[in-house]
Amino acid sequence: MDQTEKARFKIEDFLGYNNNHAVPAEDLPSIDWGNVQAEYEAAQKKKWAKFPKLIKDFYEEHPEVTAMPDCQVEKFREENNNIVVTNFDEKSKAPILKPVTTFEQAFCRYPDIMATINKQVSIFRQKA
Repeated sequence: MDQTEKARFKIEDFLGYNNNHAVPAEDLPSIDWGNVQAEYEAAQKKKWAKFPKLIKDFYEEHPEVTAMPDCQVEKFREENNNIVVTNFDEKSKAPILKPVTTFEQAFCRYPDIMATINKQVSIFRQKA
């Protein structure tokens, strides 16, 4: 057996082709990955169809944010890395939301989250 045959034998042995349990790659059926993906997507649609529709509308602008004048919004964005905000869809009429500047403004509707944030801040300040 020459070196090439020995190398081939070792590789095939490592891959399990030299025992009675493995099937050489050329004898394996080909996989239609497009069909596999289509079946997966169909299964996902079927799975999620039985759940109620999730509406992602969690944000309610805090009154302080609503009252923020446009010049203050522009100044805030400029001073914070010159933030530029646009709609993904250029034709969209959706308003550009004003930024929140405090955790209280962001989480006023979620007192449990705000309590967790305040607790972590308190722990951090005790350690400092």
